Amino acid sequence: MAKINQIRRLAIIVSKLNSKHYVPAEELVDYVSYTIRARYSDTAGCTLRTLQRDFRTIEELFGVTIRHDKL
Repeated sequence: MAKINQIRRLAIIVSKLNSKHYVPAEELVDYVSYTIRARYSDTAGCTLRTLQRDFRTIEELFGVTIRHDKL
């Protein structure tokens, strides 16, 4: 189930960043947490550390670097 949750988070992150090029880290954490809980009641939220790992995963899998200033 952990991989499914990660895929869900990755999709939410990419979708949010495609619609808005700059999103503060805390806002993105809140958005991912809220969205994932609203869509999938069996899934926990997101932390800043989880977001950092997800950024690395997106870069490794898709070659897309997500730049951030204050993570």
